[in-house]
Amino acid sequence: MTVACDRLGMDTGKLVFALPQAVWAQDRNINDWRELEAIANEASLPGDILVQAAQDPATEDEFLQNTEDALSRDVFGIPSYVVDGELFWGQDRLDWVQRALAA
Repeated sequence: MTVACDRLGMDTGKLVFALPQAVWAQDRNINDWRELEAIANEASLPGDILVQAAQDPATEDEFLQNTEDALSRDVFGIPSYVVDGELFWGQDRLDWVQRALAA
């Protein structure tokens, strides 16, 4: 759904924040399209449009390519950041990401 959000020019940041929070803080099932629609709506995004766009074959293809790209960079979880080929994992590593970007 985040790929669909990006493809439609919407604010992916809202969804990228809402989905992990839904899973880890609220114990919600993001394998359910109705639940995903509700999460998007709660994030002030059009859930019905995003769910439909997420199921488009072109969106699915882009998602699979993104997944392959992430795996080739040894990404194993979210959030992950890659700066100049170096992988940083975890929200608690943002200060490291900031130093790498400043270097």
